[in-house]
Amino acid sequence: MNLIKAVYKKLLTGKKYFYKYRCSVCMSRVSAFRPLSKEYKLNAEKYGYKYFGQNEHLNIEKYSCPICNSSDRDRLYASFFIQFELGKEKNKKLLHVAPAWQLNNRFLVKHFDVTTTDLNMDNVDYKLNIEDMKIFNDNTFDYFICSHVLEHVNHPDKALKELYRILRPGGKGIIMAPIIPELEKTLEDPNHKTEAERIKNYGQSDHFRLFAKNDFTNRITNANFKLKTFGVNDFKLNVFKVQGIKNSSILYIGEK
Repeated sequence: MNLIKAVYKKLLTGKKYFYKYRCSVCMSRVSAFRPLSKEYKLNAEKYGYKYFGQNEHLNIEKYSCPICNSSDRDRLYASFFIQFELGKEKNKKLLHVAPAWQLNNRFLVKHFDVTTTDLNMDNVDYKLNIEDMKIFNDNTFDYFICSHVLEHVNHPDKALKELYRILRPGGKGIIMAPIIPELEKTLEDPNHKTEAERIKNYGQSDHFRLFAKNDFTNRITNANFKLKTFGVNDFKLNVFKVQGIKNSSILYIGEK
């Protein structure tokens, strides 16, 4: 077992200094995670968004780490890498789309050769629309993280095909978005252009759609990815409970 996995196991099982929770991003023991800001619920009520709290993986009560401010999904991604990917070849190349800086700076850069990209952020390596990333050659990256991006772009299917193109054979990508399991069909209407319309229908003013689970997974496989999913029973050491991850959370991994 490599060092990072050994430390992670120690943090999860050690009893000398007992705290209820552990953060896989900063490796801190904490007595509690912080809840999601109440502003989100108030905004949902203001505009009539009826799916608040129904997101497959959002843990409203245990959202962020009080030490590093990483979100519940950041902790899920770090846990995935620790349990399933670290300890393999070093210097693997990872593309981080719309980077979560807590995850990026506290965890990813310690283990991967990270390239960051976003269309609007000023402090990324490349300002790109992920629907067209011709600056990158085919088969460039060993991993990518595309988390909570596809609900923002005009053409998510184009973005997925580009992500598939730049991923090397055998590579893996974390592909995540807000998903409402009870939806039978993705909610999407190009006529919803105002802030009020988008919040009411999709939960945020900069979202263009709200994904149904089947549609989301079909889009991934239609882009030629082999889809693998990881839930609460796929992680060891009671990870979801200790990391404050919602039991219904599913991690979607696209493989090439």
